Amino acid sequence: MPRFNLDLLKSKLPSSKTPSGGGASAKEPSYLAKSPAFAALRGALSIFQEVAGKIPVAGLGEGLKALSVVLDAVQKTSQNASDVASFAKRVEALKEMLERATEMIKDDSGGGGSIPQSMQTRMERMSKVWIESGKKVKEIGERGYGNRLITRENDAQEIAGEITKITWSIRSFTVESLIAIEFTLEDTRTLVELHGGRVEAKLGSMDLDLQIIKTKQDIYGGLVLPHAVHARHDRSISVLRACHPGTRVDLLGMVYRWVDYGPAVAPNMTTGDHDKLKTARVLWINGPGSAGTGKSTVAYTVAQILESQNKLGASFFCSRDDSECCDPKQIFPTIAYQLGLLCPQFRRVISALLKADPEIALSEIPLQIQNLLVEPLQAVGSDMPFCVVVIDALDECQDGGATSIILDSLARFVTKLSPLKFLITSRPEPNIMRAFRLSALDEITQRFIMHQIEPHVVESDLENYLSAALLDIKSHYLCDDGWPAIGDIKTLVKLSSGLFIFAATAARFIQDEHHGNPQAQLAHILQGVSDGSSLPHHLLDQLYSQVLNQAFPTMSAELSSRLKLTLGFIVLLQEPLSLSGLANLMPLSVSMHVILQKLQSVIVVPENPNEPIRLIHPSFYEFLVDAARCKDSQFLIKPALQHTAMASACLDAMENLAGNPSRVDDHGALHSEVENLAMITLETME
Repeated sequence: MPRFNLDLLKSKLPSSKTPSGGGASAKEPSYLAKSPAFAALRGALSIFQEVAGKIPVAGLGEGLKALSVVLDAVQKTSQNASDVASFAKRVEALKEMLERATEMIKDDSGGGGSIPQSMQTRMERMSKVWIESGKKVKEIGERGYGNRLITRENDAQEIAGEITKITWSIRSFTVESLIAIEFTLEDTRTLVELHGGRVEAKLGSMDLDLQIIKTKQDIYGGLVLPHAVHARHDRSISVLRACHPGTRVDLLGMVYRWVDYGPAVAPNMTTGDHDKLKTARVLWINGPGSAGTGKSTVAYTVAQILESQNKLGASFFCSRDDSECCDPKQIFPTIAYQLGLLCPQFRRVISALLKADPEIALSEIPLQIQNLLVEPLQAVGSDMPFCVVVIDALDECQDGGATSIILDSLARFVTKLSPLKFLITSRPEPNIMRAFRLSALDEITQRFIMHQIEPHVVESDLENYLSAALLDIKSHYLCDDGWPAIGDIKTLVKLSSGLFIFAATAARFIQDEHHGNPQAQLAHILQGVSDGSSLPHHLLDQLYSQVLNQAFPTMSAELSSRLKLTLGFIVLLQEPLSLSGLANLMPLSVSMHVILQKLQSVIVVPENPNEPIRLIHPSFYEFLVDAARCKDSQFLIKPALQHTAMASACLDAMENLAGNPSRVDDHGALHSEVENLAMITLETME
């Protein structure tokens, strides 16, 4: 084998010596060295060093030296110009912030003061990140010449990763400092703490006033009641499907028998008829603590069937993906609104109540039930037909404590809500369990616990579902006649461990058109997932890990941070955003659409870029934010850090907002008070 001639290779490459004999490359990437972003970065860092000398924080000086090391490395390697610009922007912002801080401290203390301890702690934490990155970059620069030639591209990626870490450390520090208002005097901070509750209460009051105005406008416009539009089963923003034919037969049969009994009756003490299904006004379906047993699918199926039979009074599908659908105070006004659509007499009573008191829908939950359900039902009497109200995923309400209030109030008034019956699904969370133990509610509730269904029944349903799903995939891809093997289907059933979400995710993973090879995808699942734990979500976690690892088998530090940022926005935002909305908040050099297309087995990416991106199931969120479940740090999302990043992105976006875009003279005017507002807005957009 011929010997590798390192000297010959060196002779073909640019000299590694500078004119002064140093060890840096004489041929720096000229486009970067001469770029405005790099010049701004160098200038900001130079001034920053002067400012930092006036700030007595341990490690800050060493951290700045580390930044210089990183800056030198940036100059010698090919780096993304947008990353350098972002880096420069953060350093400049931090420099200005610290300049203001030192000036304020000097003015307030006659030159002898110090910055707050909490701010010092955060600066030390930020400096530590810089020092660690500086050491990493220095180690890269000290590698042997031959090694650097071979790993040149990887070195550039590693340095890019360190730039990202430093940039985010500055962003985190900046946002935390802005939120904490730590540049003010100690007595001002104390005043804010003392009166913060009053400020928050005032803001809440203002929000309430806006809701009241909206309610009055709705009444005058012919609308009846504020309600959560997407809470209905057929308008839900969540991905809902009916049960596959032939599955959940026993459970659905029990629900339909309960419905067919009509309005609940009191137990017959004379005949000894104590059939709970006949006397139950509430049917509670609950499943194990982990999501994915199919409760929402059952609720959706029941709502569909009842609607076709004119027996559905209302449906409210709670979802943490929508601020209205997880607001407990929206549940009963929405139910009342839908009951009004079913019964015109009920609607007229509600309209009269609202005209007399527009704030009635904004009252506390017990009053909502009494004013919007109990009294109107008594007023309409037999005009209200027998019907069922479906409330799904009650545990997804944003305020866990409010679920107790909902159920306590229901227990208090349920005997006065005839002819309504209530089907409720939830996880057995402590607040919900305690409420259902109340004697008033327990006596009129029929419980159904999903994980007590016989295992062979669940396995039969899963096999039925998977066989049909794989048959569709086989037909779509024109797979061989022998695929899938019966044994493979049975293995998938066993791996599902009773979780329909596992089976559904596996089917989407196998079908994924991004890979276009269902045989290989099925083999990946069967080889990559093994039963090594008794935890109910263990195998689902393995499947989620496999989906992520196959989509991103090798990742640079830069891509990992961008992926986590993207996923973090999707799983943590209170209101889901569209692809275009996310792109405005977090511009990425790598197409966000390309990233998300690889994850279509767990994320819904609409073709329309203006429609919101959503998780297929909340269990994926629970997996990503739990370090005990998501064991790969490349994918683990830390909510505290992510919220800081999101706050920073929002502040960046706000910098570009224009005040009074429609150029209305009266800044205090309501939209309804401005003539030709639509035309004015269109003209300003042209």
